[in-house]
Amino acid sequence: MTEVKRPYDASGRREQARARRLAVVLAARELFERDGFRLTTIAAVADRAGVSAISIYKSFGTKAALAKAVFDITIAGDDEPVPVAEREAMRQMRAEPDVRRKISMFAGGLAERQARSAAVQILIRDGRHVDDSLGPVWAKLTE
Repeated sequence: MTEVKRPYDASGRREQARARRLAVVLAARELFERDGFRLTTIAAVADRAGVSAISIYKSFGTKAALAKAVFDITIAGDDEPVPVAEREAMRQMRAEPDVRRKISMFAGGLAERQARSAAVQILIRDGRHVDDSLGPVWAKLTE
C-alpha cells in the first residue's frame, strides 16, 4: 500500500499568527494613547491582547519596535502586508493623467493618513525624550 502524502498547508497557522499580531498592535495602540509610551508595559499589552509578554518580545523585540508597528498599521489603515506606496489608491494616483486630479488624490490620501496617524506620531516624537529607544524610530519616520 502506497501512502499518499499531502502537502502541509500552513495558511491557517499564518492567519492565526497575523490575527494575534494585529491584536497585540491594537492593544498597544490603545494603551499607548491612553497611558503614554513610558507607562505602557509589555505585560499590560500582553494582558489586553490575550497573549504572553514573551510572545510579544519574540515577535517585536522591543517596545519601541512595537510602537513602530503601531505606526505602520495606523498609517496604512489595516494590517495588509502591502506598503502604502504599492496600494491601489497610489497606483490610481500615479496612473491619473490629469495633474490637478492627481494632486487632489495625493493631498486627500496624505491628509487621511496624517489624521489617522497623528496621535501615534506625537507619541513617538514626544516619547523619544523620555525613552532613547524611540529616537531611531522617530528618525525613521521623519526620513
